[in-house]
Amino acid sequence: MRGTIRRVDGSDLYCSFDGYPESDTYEFSRYESKISPLGSRTDNWDWREKLTKKDRVDAIDTQHKWYLGTVLDARTNSDETKELYIGYRFYVPDGSKIDSTNNERYEGWSSQYDTWINQYSVSIQP
Repeated sequence: MRGTIRRVDGSDLYCSFDGYPESDTYEFSRYESKISPLGSRTDNWDWREKLTKKDRVDAIDTQHKWYLGTVLDARTNSDETKELYIGYRFYVPDGSKIDSTNNERYEGWSSQYDTWINQYSVSIQP
């Protein structure tokens, strides 16, 4: 995730991440492979900020399997974090299932598995 180094203490870096409150800081060693220069692992990050309802994304579920998903809603929490409501399904005219909430045909999983995900989470990809 894209973040900002807030403090350096010797070889320790204290970072906060875009989309999360600045008060949530995480400690890393400056020598860890988890830290890389800006843009080296987060090129084209702006697509996340442009996601809206009905956009398709790849989303990973709790079993660590990737599925084609749909953005169903978006919200900004009281701490200013932004989340997307992801359905692990995609809507197509000839889908084998019918969504009871909007009567649209789809392929994938029912609304039982829909979940809120931080818009900057690595759990969603373009």
